[in-house]
Amino acid sequence: MIKFFRKIRQKTLTENKFGKYLTYAIGEIILVVIGILIALQINTWNKESENNAKASNYINRLIADISKDTTAINIEIKGSLKNENRYKDYFDFLKQGNIKPEQLKDSIDEFPLDWDKLYFTKTTYNELISSGNFDVINEKKRIALIEYYEFSESFKNIINDKKSLVVQEDVEARKYLDGQSIIKNSFYKSINHVPNETYIAQGLKHRHNAIETSYEITFAFKNLGPMVIESGKKAITILKE
Repeated sequence: MIKFFRKIRQKTLTENKFGKYLTYAIGEIILVVIGILIALQINTWNKESENNAKASNYINRLIADISKDTTAINIEIKGSLKNENRYKDYFDFLKQGNIKPEQLKDSIDEFPLDWDKLYFTKTTYNELISSGNFDVINEKKRIALIEYYEFSESFKNIINDKKSLVVQEDVEARKYLDGQSIIKNSFYKSINHVPNETYIAQGLKHRHNAIETSYEITFAFKNLGPMVIESGKKAITILKE
C-alpha cells in the first residue's frame, strides 16, 4: 500500500500536480501512523497476556501457600483444645494449696510444653514483592494479600515470642529439677542426694512459668487462630475472583 502511494506521489510530482501530491503524502503519513499504532497495540496485548500469565501463576501458588498455612493453624488449634483441660486441671490443683514440692514435681514433670516455632509459607509472597511483579495482580487482590500476611505475621510473632519464653523457662527449670531421662533413672537418687525444698521450689517456679505461658499459647490459638484462618479464606476467595 505504501509502495502504491509512493508511485502515485512520484507521478503527481512529475505532472506538477502539487495538490494531489500533498493529499497522497498525507495519506502515506496516516498509513505509517496507523501501522505504528497497530504495532503498539499488539505490543500492549502481548504485554497484558504475559502479565496475565504471571498473575495466574502467582495466584495459584499464593492460594496453595495460604491453604497450607490455614491447615497448619487448624492442626495447632485442635492440639491446643486437646491439652486445654490438662492446663485447667493443673491450675485447679494449685488452687487447693498446701501442696508439697514433690507432689507438684510429680504432676508437672511430663506436662506438655509448647516450644516448636510457628512458621508460615511466605515464599511466593516474598518472591512477588522482591521481583517487582506485585503490580501484575490487581489492587483488590494486593490489598487482600497485604491484610492477610500482616495479620498472620503479627499472630506468628505473638506465638513465637511466647514459645521462646517457654524454652527459656524450661531451660532454667532443668537447672534445678531432675529431668526425665530415657531410662527413667533419677540422678539425685543415683548419688543419694535430696535437694532442699527451696532449690526444688525454684525449679518448679520456672516450670510453672513455662506451663503458664504454654497455656497462653493455647488461648491465643483458640481465640486468634480462627481469625487468621478467616483472613486466609477471605484472601483466597478474592484471589479466585
